[in-house]
Amino acid sequence: MDEIYQKIADFNPIRFSSSPDVLRFEATELWRSDTTGFIRAVDTDVGVPRVPTWLAEETRDTGRGTESLVLRLVWTSLDFKNKTVGLPQLVLTTILAKFGLELAYSYFLSCVTGINDFPKTVQPGIEQQAHAFCYAPKFASIWSRAQFRDPSSPRQSATYGIVLAENDKKEVLKKLIHSKWQPNLATHAMFPAFLYTFLLDGEIEMTLAGLKPRIQAIEARTGYRDFKTKRDHHAKEALGELSAEMSGFASRLASIERKSMALEKLMDFILDRSGPLGQVTTPATSGTVPDGDSLMRNHTSVLQQRLSMQVLDKTYTLKRVQIQIEALVNLIGQRDSINNTDIALSSHRDASSMKTLAVVTMFFLPGSFIAALFSTSCFDWDHVNLDDNSIGVAPTPQFNLYWAITIPLTLLTFILYFAWLQFQTYKRKMLHAQAEMDQLGIDISNDQDGGEAKRISKLRHILTTE
Repeated sequence: MDEIYQKIADFNPIRFSSSPDVLRFEATELWRSDTTGFIRAVDTDVGVPRVPTWLAEETRDTGRGTESLVLRLVWTSLDFKNKTVGLPQLVLTTILAKFGLELAYSYFLSCVTGINDFPKTVQPGIEQQAHAFCYAPKFASIWSRAQFRDPSSPRQSATYGIVLAENDKKEVLKKLIHSKWQPNLATHAMFPAFLYTFLLDGEIEMTLAGLKPRIQAIEARTGYRDFKTKRDHHAKEALGELSAEMSGFASRLASIERKSMALEKLMDFILDRSGPLGQVTTPATSGTVPDGDSLMRNHTSVLQQRLSMQVLDKTYTLKRVQIQIEALVNLIGQRDSINNTDIALSSHRDASSMKTLAVVTMFFLPGSFIAALFSTSCFDWDHVNLDDNSIGVAPTPQFNLYWAITIPLTLLTFILYFAWLQFQTYKRKMLHAQAEMDQLGIDISNDQDGGEAKRISKLRHILTTE
């Protein structure tokens, strides 16, 4: 059955490379006392040369007796940008083989968000079941549950895994592992998945808690708040920045929606593998220890109830963000309307100024024309009798030549101008006529339907009615 997972992995175009420069990596282990059953969490720093010895150490003697390994998680990074895994290739190959995660590792890199398990592998003395959870690009994990077939050994099962996460998420998970858990819960096959539900639940809670004060601050600045609250004056100069910030909040809430859906799938996965779905779990009575399935189902049910409340809170917060975005759009529209009004007033004032300049030009134009005309050689100023009271000036032969050239040239200029106007009008009518033809499904340049007379008639009608 594992061939389908391998085929899916082969179709994945993304290939991750190892990090050969890494010399050490971190791991967290849970050790259980064979005599008392007490669970102890230990953080260890593993050097690359010591990996085979470290992997072989699964039981040890202490001053309090022998201890057996029940959980081992390797912490590393997964860089989706540079497509690298924070382990050397030889170390990664050795760990995957020891943990029984070769198929899970090949497959889960092709996932973006989701959780699934893989077919069980049976080897002499051991049976392993691998699982994978991915919430790219910030978090991913693969782990396996090993069941040992030696009934005489106090060590009946162990969980091995690799966690690829950012440093902040790694620290949160470490603190969770170091918390006090019931031994039956800490040794459950779904315990790593349960830790991841805690991580996602906390991130959703913190993100919502961080968004609310900032949304309230913007509500105060826009003036669109609860109807019982006094309306404040909005920040006119920062509407664009506020709108961009609210859009960022909407994106964050969309990320919360994705995270909550992944969390829901993860918890359903845990419940489905923690005993029958219809099983009724009751609190343990005095002197009894609840089994791991009961504990896992009870704890996961509590997180499910929290998730339903978080989804409700997220929906309400998103509605507030949408209201603020609409309010900011309205305020920006009002501001732009005011600005457009100011621009229109300025244009009106400019038009009035142009009219004033035109009037002034008209006032001086006749005198300028006469002054220019009299400055030419069209008049015989040299033979003017200054003692004569007459104001007449004899024209020269060039005077008639001036009008013979000027009048035709002026008429030609006006003719060309009006011809250009008519041509522009005709072009607009032709474009409009073509658009009308396109809407009617008639092609003017194609006469396959024999309707040329109809098209010409339609075209003439459009051109003459424009």
